[in-house]
Amino acid sequence: MVTGALVPVESAAASSTSPGVTGNTITIGVTYVDLASVAQFIHGLNQGNYQAVYQALINNINAHGGIDGRMIKADYEPIDPIGTTSSSAACTQLTEDDNVFAVMGFFQDNDPACYVTLHDTPEIGGTMTTQLLSAAKAPWFSPTPIENQLEPETVAAAAAHGIFKGKKVAVFSQSDAPPGLVSSVIAALKKHGVTPVATAQVDAETNDTEASIQQIADVVTQKFQSAGANVVVAVGNAGDSWPNATNTGTYHPLLVAGYEPALTTFTGTASANAPAIANAVSGDTEPLSVGTKTVGWADPAMQQCVHVVEAAGQKVPSPVDNSSGPNQQFFSVVQACQNLALFTAIAKRAGKTLDNQTFARAGDTLGTVHIPALGSGAFSKSAPAGMFPLYLYTWSAAQDQLVPSSTPIGTT
Repeated sequence: MVTGALVPVESAAASSTSPGVTGNTITIGVTYVDLASVAQFIHGLNQGNYQAVYQALINNINAHGGIDGRMIKADYEPIDPIGTTSSSAACTQLTEDDNVFAVMGFFQDNDPACYVTLHDTPEIGGTMTTQLLSAAKAPWFSPTPIENQLEPETVAAAAAHGIFKGKKVAVFSQSDAPPGLVSSVIAALKKHGVTPVATAQVDAETNDTEASIQQIADVVTQKFQSAGANVVVAVGNAGDSWPNATNTGTYHPLLVAGYEPALTTFTGTASANAPAIANAVSGDTEPLSVGTKTVGWADPAMQQCVHVVEAAGQKVPSPVDNSSGPNQQFFSVVQACQNLALFTAIAKRAGKTLDNQTFARAGDTLGTVHIPALGSGAFSKSAPAGMFPLYLYTWSAAQDQLVPSSTPIGTT
């Protein structure tokens, strides 16, 4: 456990209404990706100092009265993204040893289930699917779209733009895809008149990523090529592994990545002329920037977070001219700013009595709230990730980035 800055000692009169909550404090857990543990794979990628960024923003919230007079305390856990040992240990530490009220930060694949299903700890963030949500016994809200709603919407947008017309389509996924995600993507394709000519799934060899890459390059590409597929729909994290495995080969079908952040993982370190992503498309919410123009990054609420973090001594480069390179220190600021904004909005609405029941009720009835760099989205029991405009992104080698459509193509 790595703890945050000290806050005033609780008074003797303080009483706990829930684990991690006293009359004076709210203790949250923050997980963040430990990029140093995977340095050999990420080509110098730097997303900033997550702990320092979160703590600067938390200190600012506390300096302005906290949440209904309660100061936020944070316990931090770095996560090695290879394997599940680190994330499992962090879950045990935060839920059973630290007894935090809620968690937020970095979660891979099915990691959220440890908090909201195996334990009873509210969560902000993480990859949602309707299946994982249905099993959750603790409140779970996120500024990130529900994946098995986002990816079918991306497929629908691609279909509306004629991307599948006259094409043979294959679907590629990994074993770490959240439950129900692959079937929801295939259902969306069939709804738009597309029956895949081939499908393939590889084991996500988290302890041996090269084995997965080799399996894609040697087996899956041969299967798809033999089936005549000239479009590949990559589900979930496959949006990163597919171009990683095929970029140096000769088979380059048009890539449709259902989950834009996965494709961004590849484009963040790829050459602008990488053949595996030529004209690749994906879907996501409002971009931080497009070319030399800031978009979500220019949001005053986001810039306020930037100001707070820089005042605390952390460097925060603009995503303009940095979004496709390894210097992405802005990434930690975006994540922390959005997660804390949503958590604070829900906790304030919950009122003086803060527990799982009031937190759930507050989130289910939150309504429209502004999330920095995303804009205003409506949160409800049926929309725990909010309803935000969805854009279709296309990779542009000339601009060296994914470029969104000029207007939204739907909602998340």
